[in-house]
Amino acid sequence: LHVVSWNVNGLRAVLKNHPKALPDLVQAENPDLLFLQETKLQASHVADYANLLPGYTGLWSCSRAKKGYSGTAGATPTSDFRALSVQYGIKSAHHDQEGRTITVELPDLFVIGVYVPNSGQDLKRLDYRLNEWNVDFLAYIRELEASKPVLVVGDLNVAHLDLDIYNAGHLVKSAGCTPQERTAFTEFLDQGFTDTFRKLYPEHTGAFTYWSARTGGRQDSKGLRLDYAVCSNALLEANSPLRCLDSVMGSDHCPIAIVLAHQ
Repeated sequence: LHVVSWNVNGLRAVLKNHPKALPDLVQAENPDLLFLQETKLQASHVADYANLLPGYTGLWSCSRAKKGYSGTAGATPTSDFRALSVQYGIKSAHHDQEGRTITVELPDLFVIGVYVPNSGQDLKRLDYRLNEWNVDFLAYIRELEASKPVLVVGDLNVAHLDLDIYNAGHLVKSAGCTPQERTAFTEFLDQGFTDTFRKLYPEHTGAFTYWSARTGGRQDSKGLRLDYAVCSNALLEANSPLRCLDSVMGSDHCPIAIVLAHQ
């Protein structure tokens, strides 16, 4: 099972400014599951992208909370791939209006593509992130895990360790880098989940997946690792090394890819 995830930071912008980036990514990787985050589309736009990736069936979870915001998408091969079910959201009207998750059920695991809420400027959503979203998202994963293991991929909006932050000492009040968010992610992993990249590369530095476009961080390797593949520990022996596809341009994030022998 080959899974690719990419925060595109606006699908229309990527297709306009880097029209070959997404098709070339799919051609090069040939994924069984593709997840996109921060599409910034409304449901009314979906029909315009019906033929975006020939040979793939699109999955769309758009924000209803406000326009040009959040949103996730997915794609599966039209032939030779059959999901048992697809779930949009985490069964919570409170959270699901922002279009943040798509869950694909396969015969022996669930795969969740997720765009975790950013704590925002001045950390205005930090309390929501920690005490509402994190709690309910974990409960949703636990519900799924009662029947089969789970792989979570996407933009988790946290730079967990100092190794995941180019300048950890100076970013403690920045969204995704606060001690509260990083501690919460540790506590999440302690519930029986593994950061697949860090398991294999416990001391690797510079494996960033996000760079600020405003400061030109990509050119200077001043980035954060915000995009992850996190799996139930039961899946740990089945995955290949996660790859950060940092040569792919078009967004302030790069795609990530992982292969599971489990499927």
